[in-house]
Amino acid sequence: MHTRPIRLPFAVMKTFGLRVRAARHDRGLSQERLARLVDTSKNSVQNWERNSSLPRCETVVAIAQALEVSADYLLGLSPADLTDARARYDRTHAIRDRA
Repeated sequence: MHTRPIRLPFAVMKTFGLRVRAARHDRGLSQERLARLVDTSKNSVQNWERNSSLPRCETVVAIAQALEVSADYLLGLSPADLTDARARYDRTHAIRDRA
């Protein structure tokens, strides 16, 4: 049985792209580095961030793990957790300051 792909609202795509970009910047990762971490191409990351495409489900999970956020957050199903983002920011800068 052949099924048609599910069409997601543009709002989900837009939210996903914006949140991937923001989380990637928060972690200090380049598009190329994120692509390597999730075993895809830099072009795919660019497409996600431009809201041109969405990754497969298993890739969403890999992206969430690489960016240390939940898949629900990336998909717009949960609000941003600013406390976690702030804690990551503080840890990153504390490590950089020691170096």
